Amino acid sequence: MPGFSSDLYTQCRNTLLRCHEFESYRSLRTLFVAEPLFAFRVGLPSADSPADLVDRCLDYLVERRLRDGRSVLPVFLATLRDRYLPGDALCGELQDLYEVVQAAMTPQSPPSPLAPHRSQQLFDMLLRLNFGEQVRIAKQVIETHRIAAFLVHGEPDCGQQLLVNRLIRLSPGWQTGQRICIDAGSNGVGKSSHSLWRQVASKLGMPASTPPVVIAEKVCEWWQTQDVIFVFHTVDYIPSALLSAWVQEFWQPLVAAAHCSQHLTQHDTHLLLFLVDYSGCVCRWNNFALARQSDQAEYPHIPLHLPPAGRFAPDAVGFWIDMAAEILPSGLTSQLLLAASDNGIPQMIYHTICDHCGLSWEGELVKWLS
Repeated sequence: MPGFSSDLYTQCRNTLLRCHEFESYRSLRTLFVAEPLFAFRVGLPSADSPADLVDRCLDYLVERRLRDGRSVLPVFLATLRDRYLPGDALCGELQDLYEVVQAAMTPQSPPSPLAPHRSQQLFDMLLRLNFGEQVRIAKQVIETHRIAAFLVHGEPDCGQQLLVNRLIRLSPGWQTGQRICIDAGSNGVGKSSHSLWRQVASKLGMPASTPPVVIAEKVCEWWQTQDVIFVFHTVDYIPSALLSAWVQEFWQPLVAAAHCSQHLTQHDTHLLLFLVDYSGCVCRWNNFALARQSDQAEYPHIPLHLPPAGRFAPDAVGFWIDMAAEILPSGLTSQLLLAASDNGIPQMIYHTICDHCGLSWEGELVKWLS
């Protein structure tokens, strides 16, 4: 690729081989939860050794660009850099590498931006593509529970992040409430209870050493006047025993405190927890308790097992195309979408729709994801 010399490739390779994220394919994929990298999880190649994984990852990313003209590789390096603490030698090395790669691969004449309303309109329509069963169940739950917890899960690349965004739109007020989003796969956050508490406190604007009881009091204070929504991404990165203990340590005391203060709150506010599993493994963990029905005595102290996200059915894709016909260019058919998406993989369908509309999923649409 122009601008990316063999010497620069070697420099990248030597640095990446020292990053623990390349110890396994699963660890590497946790980098691709954050946007705009999320859109490139579909084609990310796997390998059996760290060296092969570095080579294949570089070969894959060096040829890819976002729709706005930016190269994906510098974005990847910046995301990887942010997983290491300032002052860490590897963090500094990744920063230097990022600057060199960014300068070498920045296009001279980036394309003109497209009209913002077009991408917003398409994104709103994409939120209505399938996931009807999960939405129906979640609606039923929030009609009877002002405190609710959900496990959003499915196989890789099945649109879990878009599904969460759709569920968060079930109530108009949820868009303006307090939303606390934490990526458990970022910088080892999900490897210890201490790191998880520190992230929660930081997101709440409180010192890292804030006791859990004080955090619960702050959340209940917010809940008196507004919705409070916790979203934990990549919970499949958290060891099963730790995730089970974390729900007991964090969520269950918060539910108990909220029940005690419920009479002080506005009647239309909700306290919500979304655990988002991007690999589809959490629901199979024997030591992680899940509710199968929202009328179970344990609910909402334990999350509700929503139906897994999966491939979109042909009839659902065809129905969506008919519904979105006014904003879609001619020539887009359900047959085309299914053929280009390995028979309905959601992430690949989003890409194909956006490409057909002259937009970019990773560069223009995913900025609205939670």
